[in-house]
Amino acid sequence: MKKLLLLASVLFTGSIQMKAQTPSTSTFAVTDTLHYYFNKFYFKSGSAQGAGSVPVIKLAASTVTGVTHVGVIYENCGDSMDINGIEGIVAKTTRTSQQSIKVRMYLCGLNSSRMPVLPPIDSTPDITIGTNILNMVGGNLVHGPKRIAGDFAICFRNMSTISGDTIVLGRTASRTYTAWPNYTWSQKYSDGNGVMRFSGTFRSVTNFTASGLGVGTDYEFMLAPRVTYTIQASQAMPQPVIDSQTLCTSTAYNFTNTSSCRISNRMYNLIEFYNYWNQPGSYLANWPAGGWPVDSSFTWKFDNEDNLATGGRIFLHKYNNNVVGFQSDSVLNPICTDQNFFRMRHRTSGLYGRGTMYSANQQFTICLDYCNNDAVGLNDVTNYSSLNVFPNPANETGIININGLIGKNTINVYDMLGQLISTETTSTAKTTIDLSHQAKGNYLVRINNDFNMSKTVKLIKGE
Repeated sequence: MKKLLLLASVLFTGSIQMKAQTPSTSTFAVTDTLHYYFNKFYFKSGSAQGAGSVPVIKLAASTVTGVTHVGVIYENCGDSMDINGIEGIVAKTTRTSQQSIKVRMYLCGLNSSRMPVLPPIDSTPDITIGTNILNMVGGNLVHGPKRIAGDFAICFRNMSTISGDTIVLGRTASRTYTAWPNYTWSQKYSDGNGVMRFSGTFRSVTNFTASGLGVGTDYEFMLAPRVTYTIQASQAMPQPVIDSQTLCTSTAYNFTNTSSCRISNRMYNLIEFYNYWNQPGSYLANWPAGGWPVDSSFTWKFDNEDNLATGGRIFLHKYNNNVVGFQSDSVLNPICTDQNFFRMRHRTSGLYGRGTMYSANQQFTICLDYCNNDAVGLNDVTNYSSLNVFPNPANETGIININGLIGKNTINVYDMLGQLISTETTSTAKTTIDLSHQAKGNYLVRINNDFNMSKTVKLIKGE
């Protein structure tokens, strides 16, 4: 931002009168197929061969083996969504004598051990597999869409009862964490979400030796639910920004992401998928066409901040607990600008990274000024974040409450000409100031305590 030099005799500059602003909310209805496990293999391999190139697991008729079902666990962060159907990458083996084999896919809840529960919530009808070429097959649930609020599993079964009728199902080529770093990072693409029903009990596939997989394996299977859900993009701005107060430079203010949690989940948002799995060995150039977006799911853009290396942009990283801090070292002229933005990006988890992109761009105003001669690097002002001054604008009584005071405080009230109109000292946590005998207009309240904490608030007094 362009810096302004202030005359030493002027305590505050004037500001335009602003109405309180309310953050906007953007809501989107999303339809997607969660090809999370296929995309992990595609992402790490850079394969352009499609579904036919994936590794597989062989599943014989369940009547002649201890393995009846395999599946994968999907995360859901608590927001309800509808599951409409299921699909997977499937073929029959060339040695199977039958012209076709029937398979079925299931939607299952989880028990307290995060293992699938039978009987299932619902299933697809039987699906006929008549080719030995791996293809994406699937169907909608028999009894219609099912609303799910928690984590769930998608399972698969070879329905044949004839010995030798063997199906192959696409899987990842991941290794377990305990096996890595004996393998490359590109082989560590598993969340440990693969499951197998062996001898009537579901178990994790991680290091599962009973079925012959062996130590070091961590397969996840290429099964995907067809889903619909709603996402919301929203933020919680600092109260002074909501109240259109003039903020002090060198003071930190927190902006909080309050959007739907699914936007930040790697299974639902391919941008978050990229952020999570972008490690050495990843083949970024191959997926999607044109490369990955450099944007994160959430960014804030503050108008021309010269103390931010990204030109005013702050990226919400997955480790930042949904909060970013904004602190200005300078102001604009005029001091209020509406060229500030909160942005959301959500690319769905479609096959090969071809999901739909949903975007929100919310604009808001920030007023910035130097406080207490805090100009060009002089006298940084410590954030007095616990302080609350209300109501603002003042109501008809003209009585203003101040809560959250710490220690001994001096409270000065100035008119917009910089003239001191009242002062008081208090050691209580709460106090009031009386503007009932003052003319309508704008006032500045300056609060300083004996811990070197300070805050300036612009008050508006109407009729």
